[in-house]
Amino acid sequence: MSLGTITADHPVFDRVHRLAFELHSNQNREKFELCESLAALLNSIAQEEEGFLRIPIRPVDAQLFCQSLRDILGSKLSCELRRKALNLAAALFECYGTTWLEDTSSETHLLITLMTNLAAIEIRVALAKKSSFQELEAEISTRYLCAWLKIVHGSIYRLTNDDVDTKWAPERILSLQRCYLHTCQELAGFLDKILVDEDVETNAELREFLHSAADTITYWTINDFDSLEEVISPLLAKLAPICPRLRWTQPCLNIVARLDHETIASNDGSTSSPLIAQISTDNRGKCGAFFVSLRCSFLQVWDGNEELMQFTLQVFSAELQNMKITHDQRLVSITHFIFVEFDSLVVSNTRNVQEAISKMLTEWMTKKEPFQLYDAQVLMHLACLNIKLCQVNVENSTPFRVALACSIQILWVFCGFHKNNPNNKFRMPTIYKHQSEEVLPLLMESWCEATQVLAQLVRKNRFIAEFLYEHRIVHRALTVPLIGTIEMPEPMESVLQEFHQAFLAAYPEAREALDHFQENLLTGKDYNEL
Repeated sequence: MSLGTITADHPVFDRVHRLAFELHSNQNREKFELCESLAALLNSIAQEEEGFLRIPIRPVDAQLFCQSLRDILGSKLSCELRRKALNLAAALFECYGTTWLEDTSSETHLLITLMTNLAAIEIRVALAKKSSFQELEAEISTRYLCAWLKIVHGSIYRLTNDDVDTKWAPERILSLQRCYLHTCQELAGFLDKILVDEDVETNAELREFLHSAADTITYWTINDFDSLEEVISPLLAKLAPICPRLRWTQPCLNIVARLDHETIASNDGSTSSPLIAQISTDNRGKCGAFFVSLRCSFLQVWDGNEELMQFTLQVFSAELQNMKITHDQRLVSITHFIFVEFDSLVVSNTRNVQEAISKMLTEWMTKKEPFQLYDAQVLMHLACLNIKLCQVNVENSTPFRVALACSIQILWVFCGFHKNNPNNKFRMPTIYKHQSEEVLPLLMESWCEATQVLAQLVRKNRFIAEFLYEHRIVHRALTVPLIGTIEMPEPMESVLQEFHQAFLAAYPEAREALDHFQENLLTGKDYNEL
């Protein structure tokens, strides 16, 4: 179904209202079909919009839905009708988020209690005594399972959200908290068991189930991280190798949201984090799982934990291309944060992440469109991160050499060695001169650390020095302090000198040729050769 541009006066919402009114007023025998029709309609709208509607639900429709669902779920009607009603509730969450439950009356609280408990019971009964996903699927369709999971995490999010106008008193949700905790523990235990043998890549139904299960478990942590910490971390480690094949959503952002307010304080004592504030939430859920481990870093959960570091890198790698395409402004902060926090002694393999970054750097450097400030910032931070990742799998292989070569060239471009070169495709040095006072120090800091890492790599691995010399990459480094288009600050000049010394220590036979090249460079003889 194609709805075109959806606006508040779109006819589809008149149809939603008409069906909602019929559901509220008709007899029980007709409610089955109406629940099914409404769920299908709402799901098609959500699919068309690729996520939550930006148009709020009409208040009269929210009231009709709440009354109808409360009547059905609170009655002694057939089990199948209750399931259809739960599917409708899941479709409402899918289409409107929690905005259809903003009323703070006791009736709304009753509906949320009914929905959560019934959906949780259905989930726990379905999971009981199942040893494989095939067993589970044979008894209950994946569509039902995912709908129940959506209700559980949607309801608990509504009950524990941070909006003071719609936040429930803690004493009113204690029983639901226990219900939710038990459900998440059983769900995580089941996932832990089936991920050993299941082929996730070829099973679309299983992927959808994992997607919904991850949402459900991570939603809880906005309210109680401590009670599920032992459940979440091992599960994330299990999911890390396969997460690039999954689509992750917004709830993952909440994994440490409660702890943010308690432990992440700025210098003036306020409970805010500049980086977390910059990483704004995204209703369409891009990169959600990545932010789980990113935000855990602030709490030192990431520190020294290889599983979470790998998890971060894998999801970052999987979402990198999409973030570039959408011109995601968070990419600079995310890349810089990983660069600062990354520990090469903890992570054992970064090959696929290096390849993903190198591919992007190469594509970006050879594009014909003019570079913008965003391009320059992202390129620089990705290049610095790539060099740091190169510390992990040092090997004389083509992917490794490509990662080094494209990253190093961007480092030298940052310093402006291409001045007046008519063949220069980058034309980036002048862009860097226009960076803001907040951004430029970050770029310089990253440049210095990446160049120091490069010096260490060269000092310990002669083949790297040889490669840089043979491909005249080191020659470009020599031009930086001589013909740069910007004045090089002292820290950068010292670091560059450190790199030169490390290179000559690893490859002393190049000293004479480089000295000669540098002399010619000062007279302009070798400049065009670059």
